Amino acid sequence: MGLFLTGTVATEAGSAVGGVRLFTNVLEQQSMVQAGNILPFYDGNLKIAVNNIVYMEKWDTRKHYNATRTQVGSSSAATTIVNATFDSNSFAKDGMFAVEPMLTLSGAKKNDITLTLPSAISNGVFSYTDNRGDKLVITINGIALLLRGLNAQNAASFQ
Repeated sequence: MGLFLTGTVATEAGSAVGGVRLFTNVLEQQSMVQAGNILPFYDGNLKIAVNNIVYMEKWDTRKHYNATRTQVGSSSAATTIVNATFDSNSFAKDGMFAVEPMLTLSGAKKNDITLTLPSAISNGVFSYTDNRGDKLVITINGIALLLRGLNAQNAASFQ
């Protein structure tokens, strides 16, 4: 299971650099003021219940925090490596945490996934200069929950 912040990266002129990206930290190395807007995300907890039976309670969101160690690569369109090395995240492990025993969500039952935060979070907007000197604007404006390997029996794509 992975809990991530989501956001976009754009050039200073407003051109998008890639699509929506996942972030494993609040970019406090760029601006502590902006990071403070979204820092409560990592002080929260998650609860999962199926048919009013709570299977997971008080799952600490701090488990999903990962401070990256390398810089953002060049945002040049001619450079393809940037998508693979952005913030040096390996999403197979960074931000992901094993859930044992495995939970089973059911399309025939009421699934309740609740994220509780100590206070509301708001968008974070960060100015950044990549290692080539290009100026970027990173806007963190959402939350993503990735469930890999959880069993969803009788699941349907409609309600």
